[in-house]
Amino acid sequence: MAGNKSKLDKLFPKELDVRFIGDDEFYLLKDFTYKSDEYGIITCPKTYITDGASIPKWAQPFVGSPWSGKYPRAAVIHDWLCSSEGEILGKDVRITKKETDKLFKEMLEVLGVRFIKRHKMYRAVRIAKRKFTWEKNG
Repeated sequence: MAGNKSKLDKLFPKELDVRFIGDDEFYLLKDFTYKSDEYGIITCPKTYITDGASIPKWAQPFVGSPWSGKYPRAAVIHDWLCSSEGEILGKDVRITKKETDKLFKEMLEVLGVRFIKRHKMYRAVRIAKRKFTWEKNG
């Protein structure tokens, strides 16, 4: 277990620090990062407003609230990438919606989300692609 925590701390080196501001929204008090082998450091900037995991209210009794479980850290990075149209700050790089969703699945695995739940969550964000139109075929 210690090795997994060490890996987790390496890939998510900063604490997720948010403040509730109402209407299921949270304000980041500090930058929050994920270290991806493929894309490098991905930073969600402080002052970003997120709803955590976008779980419909009807589904929350079954899967948990947007801030419960192991997935809030992955959800915040995924939200940032979706709202910034795949922009990785500090680099002249944009990743596609499909790459963003695959990164979400990768982060869920790092966070210890079980295989079936991880793949259900991945499919859910893939279906949501209609909401994010920064590219047609992503």
